[in-house]
Amino acid sequence: MAQRPRKNKATRKPFRFLDLPREIRDKIYQDLLCTFHPPGQETIHGDIPLELYQHFYYTSTVHPAILRVNKQIYREAYDIMVKTNRFIHVKQHGFIPTIRDLEKYTKRMICRDECMFYGFRGCALEVDVVLEGEGWYTDVFQRTRDDNKYTKEAMILAEDVDGLLHTLEHLHAPRVGNTLAITLTVAPGMQTNLASSKEDVQPYFSTDFQETLLRPFRNRLRGVQSVKVCGVDKQLAKAVQADIAQNKWTEHIKVLADLQAGKGRGNELTSWPGLCADGGKPFVDSIAELFLQFCLNVVHVQLLGVDKPVPGYPAMHPVSQFLEHAQAQFERIMDAEQEDFWTEGYVWKRSDAQNAKLKFRHGLLYKAWGKRDQNITAMFTASMKMTEAASLAPHDTAIKTQLREIHEYLGVMTAGMTPSEIREAVDADLDRF
Repeated sequence: MAQRPRKNKATRKPFRFLDLPREIRDKIYQDLLCTFHPPGQETIHGDIPLELYQHFYYTSTVHPAILRVNKQIYREAYDIMVKTNRFIHVKQHGFIPTIRDLEKYTKRMICRDECMFYGFRGCALEVDVVLEGEGWYTDVFQRTRDDNKYTKEAMILAEDVDGLLHTLEHLHAPRVGNTLAITLTVAPGMQTNLASSKEDVQPYFSTDFQETLLRPFRNRLRGVQSVKVCGVDKQLAKAVQADIAQNKWTEHIKVLADLQAGKGRGNELTSWPGLCADGGKPFVDSIAELFLQFCLNVVHVQLLGVDKPVPGYPAMHPVSQFLEHAQAQFERIMDAEQEDFWTEGYVWKRSDAQNAKLKFRHGLLYKAWGKRDQNITAMFTASMKMTEAASLAPHDTAIKTQLREIHEYLGVMTAGMTPSEIREAVDADLDRF
């Protein structure tokens, strides 16, 4: 039986990427390796916004697989990726909140995972931050240098360096200028013989580029005595160290000028009377209510610090300071209720619901004071405040629970005492309360 003749199919030639003009290839490299889209509006994990997980999002918007095609494409793409992105590798050593705050203040965090940095030597700058000998810790304030073995890492772009500088400027730590140590390493991949594309990117890290990369640190950071600069000319390194080490306020004439400028800006804030006139009483009522809520929120946070540490405070922070800060908020609220405080002829009055919330928080404050000092007077005052709150919000279960606990404490504190002995104890408390 005769076989059918086979039809000749045209052979499909493979696409030759390297036949494209270099300009087009560079554009493709930029799209694949240098495009970091902002977080979207969708959510994950229920109601938690995706912005809180932005470091996961940004790593998924680049496509590094093209680097594995062949050596020529790797060299071309790697060159574009390093020069365009100017990655900054941030390393936090010890128990300081650098990476946490960096994520809050930086527009884009490219990634936050130690394994992602393994073997990658394409960073323009490496920033090592360590708090020598001390660090925030939940139970013990003073820590040893050994704790600085604890390391967290993150990567950002050089164009987003303002977030890093803001984080370092506002780092909440004791004697931060003397205990904080920062190492700035320009082109850290050039400091080792393992960098495979070292000869391609080395001309890029010129003296001008080094100065440009370090300029934001020279202009913003002040008062840090322990600064080490690597990978640059010795004279440039010394200049950077000197700039960062100097105090923020060194020129008395400039200090006075800055204060006068601030006073001038305050004098220019004449829009408040206009806002009050346009918005009328409803506007001022809303502002006053927000003020009350802010003050009561501060009270809530301070009272939490009585039982467990508040982030940003050392564990040995005296309990009395938490209580004093909380009491100061009630004084601010009382000031805000004076006539003419908000605007001329205006007196703000709390609603029953607002008054109940205020009495509740005030009762909690006196309860904490009574427990700390075993002060019968403070506990009686707590009972009075909580009873007033209960009369304004009789169905509030939280108020009922606290009132019950306060009465139990009072029962224990006054057990076996006669009325005259209680009066004597109250008089004694008033002398030290």
